Amino acid sequence: MEMIRNFTEYRRVLKRDFERYPSFKANGFSVRFRLDSRRKLLIFLRRAEYFDYQVKCKKKTCLKLLLVFYLFRLKEFGEKIGVEIKKNSFGPGLYITHIGGIVINGNSRIGENCTINAGVNIGNSGKVENVPILGDNIWIGPGAKIFGRVMLANGIAIGANAVVNKTFSEENITIAGVPAKKVSGKGSRYQI
Repeated sequence: MEMIRNFTEYRRVLKRDFERYPSFKANGFSVRFRLDSRRKLLIFLRRAEYFDYQVKCKKKTCLKLLLVFYLFRLKEFGEKIGVEIKKNSFGPGLYITHIGGIVINGNSRIGENCTINAGVNIGNSGKVENVPILGDNIWIGPGAKIFGRVMLANGIAIGANAVVNKTFSEENITIAGVPAKKVSGKGSRYQI
């Protein structure tokens, strides 16, 4: 995931995130940008990413304070709703279907249009550099665990409660089981 370099890019990434959330009808009006806890978390995440880059470039004290504020809000709010996500881990289009029990290692890299369900854990296997790298358009089912030096190709759907501990380089497949193995050639295009 590239860093968010300017405010225009911040708005573009946040818009891509919000576009993945379905709108709903209320009194005949379509309401799209209602701020629920998932959207608030995304705002804190993307603002922390934006100010992280600004601090690295400009090194101003006021920017450092804003970065610390948004990192604190991200951590505090994440603990409140049961989601631990670090900055610069996800590409644009992150969609969290349900909150609770989500833990993502800060060193892992996940591409664009990732869908995460409740109870997902993406982490290392003891060493900091042994983290998963996931492609674009990944769908991760409830309770799935992905750990170790794992690389997943684009368009993979991961079944509920699957344990992924090896690389899958074939695109647009569905994997499931403990340990995970290929179960279908459909992939995530039917889920996203």
